Amino acid sequence: MHHDLSASRMVTLQDVPIHWIFGRYQNSCTYAAVNTYFRDGTLPAADVTCQAD
Repeated sequence: MHHDLSASRMVTLQDVPIHWIFGRYQNSCTYAAVNTYFRDGTLPAADVTCQAD
């Protein structure tokens, strides 16, 4: 789906072997990317890959 939505960005959390709904696993990098979008409507310039805190 991400590839079909040309204006989308993928935010990935490395080395966490689960898939969850945002907010269930706290991570500063993923929260920053998502909350910036919620607050300002600004997408990251490219896809984001975060490391576990």
